[in-house]
Amino acid sequence: MGPMVVAAAAHHDQSVLRSMGARDSKEVPPEERARLDVELRKVCRVCLMVVPAEAIDAFLEGSTMNELEVLCFASCIASMHQGRPVMHSRVPSSVVAEISSPGADITIVHADAADVNERRFGERISDLLASMVPGATFKVIAEHKADRDHPLVGAASIIAKVRRDSEMMRIGSELGAAVGSGYPSDPITMAFLTNHVRRTGALPPHSRKSWETSRRVLASSKQKSIESF
Repeated sequence: MGPMVVAAAAHHDQSVLRSMGARDSKEVPPEERARLDVELRKVCRVCLMVVPAEAIDAFLEGSTMNELEVLCFASCIASMHQGRPVMHSRVPSSVVAEISSPGADITIVHADAADVNERRFGERISDLLASMVPGATFKVIAEHKADRDHPLVGAASIIAKVRRDSEMMRIGSELGAAVGSGYPSDPITMAFLTNHVRRTGALPPHSRKSWETSRRVLASSKQKSIESF
């Protein structure tokens, strides 16, 4: 459930971020994430993009999640570099870049690779940036577990995670129920999805209908309805 949140953070000295405790958000307790989010925003230039579940579903009708991530990564970097929203034309129109400060002179980019092929992922981002920011030169280094190995990517990971958690809390308030983190591994999320589908026969708002988990919950509910007929 919920949106995909993409974050980019810029800083000239990663050792400063390391000393602050920036690292993979999965290794940081919620209370510390919230504190670090505030502190990191004071020293980093930040760009955030929130992609609603509905926009993800629409995009996946003709493309892949990997391609959406590449487009959003490139758009986030270009926006931060320019100091204004610079969105690739294929990014869903409902997505807006939020930029915390004027443009940054970005030349080196460390990215958490969302592709099994790290080099291919980095090259695709570089190709997009070349067309989106003519004249600028970016060196994109994409790696698996970059949020673990680079404090700067860890900072972006924490900022993105805090925003997504905030979005899930907003969704829970809107729907009047505890929806959890939105991940399939979360029993609160799965209980909410299952109960809502059993009660209404449809997925709740903000669900990613293109996700295998959603399809499985729907199929399971239909099967039980047939059995209890």
